[in-house]
Amino acid sequence: MSLILQSPRMLLILPCLSRCTISEVKWLHYSVTGQHDYINTSPRLYVKRQLTAKSDISGSMVYSLSSPQPHLNITAPVLSDYRNLFIAENPDKYSQKVAASLSYRYRNPLKSMFFNLSATYNHARNPMMSNQLFIGDFIVSTYADRLNHSNSWYAKGGFSKGLGHSKMVMGCDIDASLSTASSMRDNTVIPYRQINAGVKPYFKGSLTKWFSANYEASYGFSKLKIDGEANDYHTFRQNIFATIIPNDYVQFTVGAEHFLTRFPEGNTANLILLDASAVWRLNNKVRLSLTANNLLNRHSYEYVNYGTLSRSEHHFGIRPRNILASIQYRF
Repeated sequence: MSLILQSPRMLLILPCLSRCTISEVKWLHYSVTGQHDYINTSPRLYVKRQLTAKSDISGSMVYSLSSPQPHLNITAPVLSDYRNLFIAENPDKYSQKVAASLSYRYRNPLKSMFFNLSATYNHARNPMMSNQLFIGDFIVSTYADRLNHSNSWYAKGGFSKGLGHSKMVMGCDIDASLSTASSMRDNTVIPYRQINAGVKPYFKGSLTKWFSANYEASYGFSKLKIDGEANDYHTFRQNIFATIIPNDYVQFTVGAEHFLTRFPEGNTANLILLDASAVWRLNNKVRLSLTANNLLNRHSYEYVNYGTLSRSEHHFGIRPRNILASIQYRF
């Protein structure tokens, strides 16, 4: 049986145009294997300044002091399945988190130009570290009384520019992240680091009255390093769709998608898909259309992903080539 009481939030807001401070305080009472009282707090500072009529800069900082979860006070072993056993600890200690962010924006609607850039830093400090013990056929998940730190950096940005009286737009989005932390296996601390980066250029719009195109590309890089051993992979995807309208009655659309993945072992997976369609409007009531998907008749695609201390391989089956002809009549 547990009882959790939470006091009303206490907010402190400084009335000003460019900055404000918000402080949140909670009182928690747990009646789990005894009586436990905690005070959680999360002060936040936010600052924003308008540099010009078109640009502004803002930043924020948050500090969080959090109590342990109620279930950690229940130290009875829990067998989640035939192999995994969980044993909680009663740390009765607080965890801390610090987050800081900075962003900049530029907007010029008259020139159809937009730009943004932001960066975020997160730091977590926990007095307990998750520990996995491999005992025979069992995996025992528990905690060790050891200080645990984790850090992460994240940055992203974007740029776009309108062309031809805003009939076309081109731009690029970028992002990058870095995470460092440690895990514990059989009472041994194993540090790891993960790096991710991506670039996404694009272009879309009407080049002429009868021709429009849409192109997007995406490149991604990921690297996971565990205790001195590293694995990385690269992915690249691009697609282009073009529409041709020679007159008010006929319309043609062609599209292509390209997927490329480079595996850690050095081999690559490559896939190209082609689609096409045609529409003919005989009059206001009759419409003929012909659509063809997967013209190259591809059947499968494989790639690999890395997450935090994990690796997953994927295999996709692709619908074979299909062609559809249709007649639509409007009453």
